[in-house]
Amino acid sequence: MEEPIKYRVLVTLALFTGLRRGELLGLEWNAIDLNFRTTCCHKTEPIHIRSETVIVDKDPKIENSKRLVALSSSIVTLDKEYKVEQNRE
Repeated sequence: MEEPIKYRVLVTLALFTGLRRGELLGLEWNAIDLNFRTTCCHKTEPIHIRSETVIVDKDPKIENSKRLVALSSSIVTLDKEYKVEQNRE
C-alpha cells in the first residue's frame, strides 16, 4: 500500500535536505521555488496558542539557520504532485 503523498513529501524532504522537524513543519509553498529547485528556510513550525485561531510564526533560534536549500529533481517532481493534490482538495 502506498502512503499518502503528504507523508511521502515530508519524509523525502527530511531525508534528502537535512531540514529539521520545525523547519519542515513551518515550510510554506511561498518558500519553495520549483523552477530554481530551492527552498528558503526562514521560519520554523508555527505555534498554535491554546485552542484559539492565533498562529505565531517563529524565526529560527540561530540567524545562520536561515538558508537556501537545494532540491533534487525527484523532490521537485514529488512537490509538484503534492501541489496538484492539495489544489484538488
